[in-house]
Amino acid sequence: MRPVSLRILFTNNTLARPAGTELSLHDACVAMKTRGHEVAAFSPHLGEIAERLRLAGVTVLDDLQNAPWVPDVIHGQHEWETTLAALHWPGVPVVSFCRGPYLWQEAPCRAPNVVRYVAVDEACRHRLVKTEGLPVERVELVLNGIDLKRFLQRSALPNKPRQALIFSNYATEQNFIPIVRAACEAQGIALSVIGAGVGKTMPHPEEALGEFDVVFAKGKAALEALAVGCSVIVADTAGLGPLVTMQNFEALRRLSFGNPCMTSAFSVENVSEALRDYCAGEATRVAKLVRETCGLEHTIANLERVYLQAIQNKIEPNAEASVASVEALLRRITQSYKLGRKIQEAWLEGRGLPDTCHLRPEEADRILSDFLRHDEKLRKAQLKNEKQREQIEKLKARLDRTKSASSAKGGKLSRALKKLLGTTQ
Repeated sequence: MRPVSLRILFTNNTLARPAGTELSLHDACVAMKTRGHEVAAFSPHLGEIAERLRLAGVTVLDDLQNAPWVPDVIHGQHEWETTLAALHWPGVPVVSFCRGPYLWQEAPCRAPNVVRYVAVDEACRHRLVKTEGLPVERVELVLNGIDLKRFLQRSALPNKPRQALIFSNYATEQNFIPIVRAACEAQGIALSVIGAGVGKTMPHPEEALGEFDVVFAKGKAALEALAVGCSVIVADTAGLGPLVTMQNFEALRRLSFGNPCMTSAFSVENVSEALRDYCAGEATRVAKLVRETCGLEHTIANLERVYLQAIQNKIEPNAEASVASVEALLRRITQSYKLGRKIQEAWLEGRGLPDTCHLRPEEADRILSDFLRHDEKLRKAQLKNEKQREQIEKLKARLDRTKSASSAKGGKLSRALKKLLGTTQ
């Protein structure tokens, strides 16, 4: 049963740069608005994604006090932001989403008005049930979908791949790019890289993915490339996964083509083996399956069903329960917060920067980006120093061997000389 019209509030930790949860939220917001719902998106940190949402007619908030209406349901992504919205409207049912099996941001919201939890894949469901201890009957599985009107299918792939793409915000020349490049060059394949890690973003990937025969990607990016008809090898900083085939597609999709799929180490040999599995016909068959089963409309229909179930729960605001949930959250994060603040203060003091507690989100984000750049430079310097230490140790070992050999020769000469002198006396 499809609801006539709902007021839906989405939350996310940022609505700034394009990334996995931001883009998923954007697509869901626009789709829900198209289907006649009133939609608003909340985050303390706004940016490019917020602007895209505004252009699509979605209300964007960085302060819940400015909401134009009381929502019927809260679609909560990320624990802190979901908790803020849940506390602001204690009588509104909340659906808490988990979109990552490991990241701290993806922990479930424990506010008393959370009536349902949604995992986007099996790894997230395992986290919610096994790690977080939530009752299995309160956890729903809603797999990701993509907008097939944007990601159109390309023409047939060549029998032998000519163009490959690493599509990742985390790929750099310091991690797996050189390995993939070497494997591609050995097979006569030209490699391109797109992502924040190399300073080359792709705001509209649907316009470029069709130019590539093989795409190295994970998550939503992998699914988009599959829908276009590319041959996809699951890969990112977590490691190397398999080339997607009809045989392994369902299992990989139920893990969102994420970190649990990437079980092999990066090596030229492993990447070369994955490239040798390339089959143009198989990629076409996978693309057909994706376009039949993974369209965004399936995900949106499932979300509407979950929302409708959620609003059937009558929520009585309970101040005592709300306070208890906040106390539990603060107890859990206190030590991590203190440690993070100490590290932050030491770094800021060393660079003569102001305390970030009183900065606007975009200013804090700029400082964080600066920190990460310097952290990357430090890591490179450490690697360089480690290599230099290894070279020094090798030279010392050679020197010791030379000294030992010289000492042995010297001892032999000395004995021979003594023997000669003894003979002549």
